[in-house]
Amino acid sequence: MGIRSFLAFELPFDIKERIGTVSKELQKSNLPVRWVKVQNIHLTIVFLGSVDEGIIDDIKEKV
Repeated sequence: MGIRSFLAFELPFDIKERIGTVSKELQKSNLPVRWVKVQNIHLTIVFLGSVDEGIIDDIKEKV
């Protein structure tokens, strides 16, 4: 079994705060989604899926 992995960019705090504000408003609509905590918001570039732990360091090196 591998590690659920993705390549993502961290966003500046002020952007996360803005997204968090919008998110709080949207949560009132009871949409069937899983909401992310503001501190965990990021911009995913590519989802890698389940990756073998043995190659995580290789991926980090290449990125």
